[in-house]
Amino acid sequence: MNRLATASLLVGGALSLSACGGGGGGGISLQDYANLNATTDLSEFTSDAVVNTATDRLTYSGFVNIGPDTEDLVGYVGRLGLTVDFDSDEISGAATNFGRWTDASPTGVAPAVSGRLDIDGTLSGSNETLTDGITGTAVGTVDGYAFNMEMDGNILGTNRSGVVLYFDNIGDLGGGVGIATR
Repeated sequence: MNRLATASLLVGGALSLSACGGGGGGGISLQDYANLNATTDLSEFTSDAVVNTATDRLTYSGFVNIGPDTEDLVGYVGRLGLTVDFDSDEISGAATNFGRWTDASPTGVAPAVSGRLDIDGTLSGSNETLTDGITGTAVGTVDGYAFNMEMDGNILGTNRSGVVLYFDNIGDLGGGVGIATR
């Protein structure tokens, strides 16, 4: 299955649970995730020329949607924070504040779980093809599940307005997707 199809399935799974809206404390609102996804064009890649000549440092915030390779149907949405240093070609950040979207309430709130993923990556210099613009890793534990994921993705928009990341858990079927804007 290709990356865009995988992203569509993962995003669609979380979004189908968010149709009732969101809000409330103690978890993460799936509606916030749905709103970000609805306003982000995952196929509008920033040109190589723009990415390669930029020398500033930008911050992005958004969400990750991940799942482990397990017999249990379980998936998590978390807050994503990234810093992209276009001068050094380095990407760093973390995903925190996770909720288990597979146990979301009828109001679209995913119950909070503990966890953190540390994001570490680089810009490849070739951003115009799906998944070729970013490489790196996302490593951590969420709700007791260990994640050791390879990461790739792209800078989005003509003005570098977003980032899309695809995660593949090394050695198994777990993985996910991340979306962030500035």
